[in-house]
Amino acid sequence: MPRAFAHPLWWGALGLLALNDHVLKGSGLLPGSWTGKLSDFAGVVVAPPLLAWLFGARRRYSAALAAGLVAAGLCTIDLVPAASRALEQALAALGLPSRLWPDPSDLWALALLPLGFALSRVPVDRADRAGRGWALAWRRAWQRPLVQRTAIALGACACLATAGDEDDGDGRTDVPEVENKTDSTVVFVLAATEGAGGCALYRNDRIGALTRPAFGTGRVVTLEAGERTRLTTGDDPLACGAASLRLADGNEAFVFWRDLEKVESFVSPNDDRRVARRVVIAGKPNRWELEVGTELARFDVDDEPPAPSCPELAAQPSLEFSALADAQGFFQLSEIRTAMDGCFELDWFAPAGDTEVDTQRLCVPDWAFPFEQGETLVVTQEIGGDEGRVLHVGRLEDGELETELVVWNGVAAAAGSRVSKIEPVDCVGAISECGAYVRPIELSVRGHDETLRSGDEVEVDGGPPKRTRVLAGTGSNVAWPAPACAGEDAQPGTRASLLELRKY
Repeated sequence: MPRAFAHPLWWGALGLLALNDHVLKGSGLLPGSWTGKLSDFAGVVVAPPLLAWLFGARRRYSAALAAGLVAAGLCTIDLVPAASRALEQALAALGLPSRLWPDPSDLWALALLPLGFALSRVPVDRADRAGRGWALAWRRAWQRPLVQRTAIALGACACLATAGDEDDGDGRTDVPEVENKTDSTVVFVLAATEGAGGCALYRNDRIGALTRPAFGTGRVVTLEAGERTRLTTGDDPLACGAASLRLADGNEAFVFWRDLEKVESFVSPNDDRRVARRVVIAGKPNRWELEVGTELARFDVDDEPPAPSCPELAAQPSLEFSALADAQGFFQLSEIRTAMDGCFELDWFAPAGDTEVDTQRLCVPDWAFPFEQGETLVVTQEIGGDEGRVLHVGRLEDGELETELVVWNGVAAAAGSRVSKIEPVDCVGAISECGAYVRPIELSVRGHDETLRSGDEVEVDGGPPKRTRVLAGTGSNVAWPAPACAGEDAQPGTRASLLELRKY
């Protein structure tokens, strides 16, 4: 066996490798450049004895071959990016997703390779010949088969964990970043839109619609000299986004990006493609400078917003309804009245001798309510809070549904309907009085090629049901609210009302 497995220097390097990869990396206790170098320096001590054991430690050439392979491997990875990529792909195929950074400065670790070589050789037991009992006992304790097998297993696991180490939580290393290129620690506030408003907004002719509330809650970032951090944490960070960076001296930068190309993980951190998507902090304390890369575009968030370009919509039917106290069963429609505003007022009775009327307000067109006084109808409702509300009113014939009215209020999706999508219109929205960014919505209907906007309707055949008439009511998309907003403008997301009249 190589002398490494009974030598405290090898065990110390193994402990450092494990501590660095599982505790220090990503903890913020040490700069990322330091933790990367620690893995390299510890690795050139730990790896050669493992390879020498694999080749047969007592063979003359095994220690030299092991050291040579470690040196050749480190040089190839750090000097040939294509080799780094090939190794990443090979490790990924083995279930070890990797992140390798070609960096010629890592070759300084080869200074410790002679130590790895020396530890790869088989020891000559001089203590035994000299009769020094304490040294012999110590050596024999560490040369027991169980200890040696444990050393081999731990060393192999540590090296594989290092090879398969992920640089960040989602494996992305090509997202826009901010880098501290000063000689001191910099503290700043960083906030990002995370793509709020949709990627169509992140264009030169639309980006002026972004307001400060679009950047959400900022976070205080402390960046040591030479360190970098991401500008965004979005699900698709290369597609689009914007970020704001504000320094203590009042200096600030607002940047946006769109459709950035993916940069493969083996490409060096100093590659021009990565540098082009960074905001660099330079200068000295209280005289900071913010330099923006060429793949990021700087803009002023307080500029006059562009004029809205969304289409003028027809009168928007509200299609609202009031909730009944109990609407899960069969009810008799005892009376239908029309209020001053054109909405229906419906009196419902339970058929089992109930003498209390439950009056409901329902705002739908006349054609959407083909039911008559005296009919017993099946009525159900779903009151989902933030997820909206749904009302079903149906007529039965021979025990099966013959006609059904379904009304959705304030929903982002109409489950079970002909409507496949509810999404904002691709246009420049308006900034509401309270500061929210609002756009109208449109509906995609299965079986119909064109989208519906508020006030539009369409009749679609095929089913079941055999025929469905769809009407789009009020609706809007709030990309971001503002602190002064209340009501619908205070809830980001898409909300729509619509109805279907179904004939079975």
